[in-house]
Amino acid sequence: NTFENYFLQSFELPSNITRIGNNCFKNCLSLPAIPSTLTLNTVSDYVSGVFENCKSLTDIPDTFTLNQNIKNIDHLFKECITLSSVTNNFLFG
Repeated sequence: NTFENYFLQSFELPSNITRIGNNCFKNCLSLPAIPSTLTLNTVSDYVSGVFENCKSLTDIPDTFTLNQNIKNIDHLFKECITLSSVTNNFLFG
């Protein structure tokens, strides 16, 4: 829940960040896009709510990937009402 409920408009993570926790950006209502360099890794095989309720999120870059050890995805983009489409191109890159 690192940035949950923050009013982020953008973010960049250092390259040495290898994991993002569940609900990390949940309720970041002002976040319009995910950085193109972001890879979602996790210790477990489960990821939940990372971008849930990011109502301004409109773009998921083609380079966004999920680590292949993730087997269960729950509420990753739930309530991202301005997100026009989600393709599975980012899955398990």
